[in-house]
Amino acid sequence: MKNVWTIFRTDMLHIRSSVIALIIAIGLILMPSFYAWFNIYANWDPYDSTGDMKVAVANSDKGYQGDLLPAKVNMGDQVSNALRANDSLDWTFVNEDKAKSGVESGEYYAAIVIPEDFSTDLFSLLNEGTADSGKTDKTKARQAQLVYYSNPKKNPIGSTVTDQGASTVRQQISDTLTSSVAQTAAGTLDSVASYLDTDQSARSISALSANLRRQSADLSDAADLASSYAGLADSAASLLDASGKSMERTKRSLQSSTVDMDGITGKLGDASTSIDRVNANMADGLDSAANAFDNVGDNAEEALGKPAAGSANTAAALRAISTNRIRPMIASLTQYRNTLVSIRETLHTEPAKAAIDRAIADVDRTLKRLNATDTKINDAADQAEAKGQAINDSGKDIAAQAQASAQSIRDLNKSYQDNVVATLSGVTDSAKRTGTDAKALVDETTSALADVTGRTDGSGSAGALTNIKELTANIDTAHDTLLEQSKKLGETADKLDEAMASGGVEEVRKLLSQPTDTIALAMTTPVTTKRIAVYPIANNGSAMTPFYTLLAIWVGAMFLSIILKANVSDRISAALDRPRPWQLYLGRGLTFVAFSLAQTTVLGLGDLLYLRAQATDPLLFMLCLWWSSLVSSMLVYTLAAVFNTVGKAICAALMVSQIAGIGGTFPVEMLPGVFRQLYPYLPFSHGITALREAVGGFYGNVYWEQMGRMGIYLVVALLIGFTLYTPVTRAMAKTSTLISSTMAMN
Repeated sequence: MKNVWTIFRTDMLHIRSSVIALIIAIGLILMPSFYAWFNIYANWDPYDSTGDMKVAVANSDKGYQGDLLPAKVNMGDQVSNALRANDSLDWTFVNEDKAKSGVESGEYYAAIVIPEDFSTDLFSLLNEGTADSGKTDKTKARQAQLVYYSNPKKNPIGSTVTDQGASTVRQQISDTLTSSVAQTAAGTLDSVASYLDTDQSARSISALSANLRRQSADLSDAADLASSYAGLADSAASLLDASGKSMERTKRSLQSSTVDMDGITGKLGDASTSIDRVNANMADGLDSAANAFDNVGDNAEEALGKPAAGSANTAAALRAISTNRIRPMIASLTQYRNTLVSIRETLHTEPAKAAIDRAIADVDRTLKRLNATDTKINDAADQAEAKGQAINDSGKDIAAQAQASAQSIRDLNKSYQDNVVATLSGVTDSAKRTGTDAKALVDETTSALADVTGRTDGSGSAGALTNIKELTANIDTAHDTLLEQSKKLGETADKLDEAMASGGVEEVRKLLSQPTDTIALAMTTPVTTKRIAVYPIANNGSAMTPFYTLLAIWVGAMFLSIILKANVSDRISAALDRPRPWQLYLGRGLTFVAFSLAQTTVLGLGDLLYLRAQATDPLLFMLCLWWSSLVSSMLVYTLAAVFNTVGKAICAALMVSQIAGIGGTFPVEMLPGVFRQLYPYLPFSHGITALREAVGGFYGNVYWEQMGRMGIYLVVALLIGFTLYTPVTRAMAKTSTLISSTMAMN
């Protein structure tokens, strides 16, 4: 090792003995620091100095005025005023032509042009456009556009900064519009809050709840009414069907007078409202049944007056009258009675129930007479079969009974009008006081009923029956819908009462009592981002310190390989005691390492003490720099010493590839694929990772792992130096001689 130290001491003495050499040595030590410091300081906080970058703004907006927004609004002027108060860029306000020419000449980094129809397009949702056909078209909403001109040729980073400025303008416009709408909405909420502060609000809510419950009850009554009318319509249809069959039977068998079914059908179309039509249908049904019973008596008396030879036919005719005409009427009146019973169950007042009870009693008396008539006809038929002769006395008795039954049926019509119609009309009047939904549904039912009764156009009782069935189906639908709406109103009233009981109104009052600006801000910016830096770094300069500091170390090592001689001269070798090749290699290597460590010490202390770059642990920061300096200087020296000129070229290529491939300025993932593949194998990548740990903060053993990986390159350099120094140096000597012979290259 004596020869190694002799070479190192001799090199230092020779440099110190020459003033020029000493100046060059000092320059070698300081040069990497100046390179790093200038770059770090230049990147210390560049985005804080964008206020001097000129960006032209040309406002050609003519404004907007429409029916929904009668006051003229010029968003271009508002944007310009907002930019005048913004100092992030040097906004220069010119006309459109000067803005464009200024970007082309390089006077401005960029230009933002607000077109003349900017406000019109911005408020197009509030405006009625005109389609190509000349007709009003409300659907042509247009997106307002800003025209942005940039000049990347002037400066690529400047173009990126001005792009951000254009985004700021766009965001400013969006915030202005949203804020205006939010302020208006917040003002409305403030009015609501003021109202909630008064006692009148509680009384109004209570009154609203009571009204809702009352309307719910009215809708429920209307539903019950609809169901009742459906039953009445079914009874009317049954009576019409029974009386129609009776008239048809009279026409075919006894050839007597027929009942005018067209008249019945005509009566169905005379009603002015849907309820009147149902009532008319019922009255017509009862009248038809009474007329049919008038004919029943005549037909029975005629059949009983036939000679004895026709007794068998007389009995058959009598039974046919009972089966086909009287019993269907009994069934129809029974159905009518059941309907009245159902109506009574839905009523809530005693007078109304008493009226329906009277109607039921009238029906019972009529049914009793019809059953008595039916019994007498069947008894007469039995006598005719037994005696084999006509029974004139029975015929007169039956005729009288039939006339009494017919009159009883006619009395039912008056009973229906006096008791049933009068009672249900009272419920109808209550139903008319319900809300809009109930009215719409009743109107729909009325229209359906009018359509049904209006279509009885002389087609006989069959057409009337078909229409009445459709009427019944529509009334059933109305019943279901009314019940549903009644339930919804009841639920709404329950929720209002619950809110009042639980203090919900008080909660709303507290919410709306906040300042209008606060509510508007919450509406315009419902979501904000809370930025938490896991490893906070004070400024951009500190963040760039690892890259530029390590790069300066490698640059310093490259300068050393150019200025210092990589091989020991023959004169120095002659003064040594039988030097070996590895001693010569290490001796000059110590000189390289000493200069590199001196460069790094000045560089690192300048970063910490002069620039005040951030360092979580200054000692580990310096240790990483020294270790990187040792690795880089030995690697560069070994390549230059072993491979001479070719080795220096390899060092230059290695440094260039590391600058592009280590992700110093851009993330590695943004680099081309070839650099991403090289990244793990470059010594610079491990050094910068370790140094970033010392600057921003440590995670696990990342720092020491990266330091250990850098040591691999030191081992590789020493292996190359110890094994190849002598044989390769001799071979490269011939190459160096050939290069020197060109008289132009060294």
